[in-house]
Amino acid sequence: MKIGVIRFSSIGDIILCTPLLRWLKENISDVEIVFLTKKGFTGLLKENPNIDKVLAWDEEEDKKIWKSSQFDFIIDLHNNLRSKQALFSHWFVPVSRLDKQNIRKALMVVFRNSSLFKCTPITDRIMNTICSLGDCRSFTPTLDYFNFSEPKKVQIPKTYGIIVLGGSFKTKQIPESKIIEIINKGNNNWVLIGGTQDVETATNVVSKCESVKEVVNLVGQISIPESAYLIQGANIVVSSDTGMYHIAVALGNQVAVFWGNTVPEMGMLAPAKGIGNVWHYEVGNLGCRPCSKLGFDNCPKGHFRCMMDQNIDPLFVEIEKILEST
Repeated sequence: MKIGVIRFSSIGDIILCTPLLRWLKENISDVEIVFLTKKGFTGLLKENPNIDKVLAWDEEEDKKIWKSSQFDFIIDLHNNLRSKQALFSHWFVPVSRLDKQNIRKALMVVFRNSSLFKCTPITDRIMNTICSLGDCRSFTPTLDYFNFSEPKKVQIPKTYGIIVLGGSFKTKQIPESKIIEIINKGNNNWVLIGGTQDVETATNVVSKCESVKEVVNLVGQISIPESAYLIQGANIVVSSDTGMYHIAVALGNQVAVFWGNTVPEMGMLAPAKGIGNVWHYEVGNLGCRPCSKLGFDNCPKGHFRCMMDQNIDPLFVEIEKILEST
């Protein structure tokens, strides 16, 4: 049986698809899985033993291969106009689409009520797309990640935590002042990772650190596989709702997630591999939250209280426990 899976972006969303791939390989005999994504995200699926071929929709040769392939079943996990274009040449093939629950998310934002319109966890909705192929009810949808690369000529402390800078939107990012507060409080060494767009923030953070512990700034300097290699060895990963948070959970790390304008009830939680491995921090009782299902370049209210009012003291209770046990 040949199955096509479509998910174009982004980092976290693609990692969230990995339980489905594992279930297909473990439960369907002689299955061949072809994953269609964008060129910039093919590396996330490299080395994944549950995929037979990865194609990039924005590569002409790969697009031709996709269009000419003979599928028995297609799973559309992107479910938008672009994915429908990819399905056009396979109109006769059975297709199962992800329920994105965008109406629930919109109502959550309009009425500022995350409990009344709570979404089904995304991994459950992803698994629901293949319920016609077999019984998935007893399957635990934990995440997978396989592509690592050791950074060269980088001196890393023996014990360290990771702080992930940046995010897809400013209102989802941990503020510079909070990162500095996290570094300056406590006794952990830290490694900073992030994209090229976060270089200035990282430089400002390092210049204002008072901690006697070591801070290694690798923001904008290493690849995703290299970041994953360092995440794998960290004693804790501190992140906002980003793709690196999902990779850290896939690797079984202790993870602290700070939520800004979005909320966990929107369903994008990564299922932890152990009890107590992931801690979620939010500022409660804010009448302006959630303000978007995605995010903004700046806080619509101007105060950014969903991040600026975060209390980091509970995080350091957990960090001290980790340090005491090592």
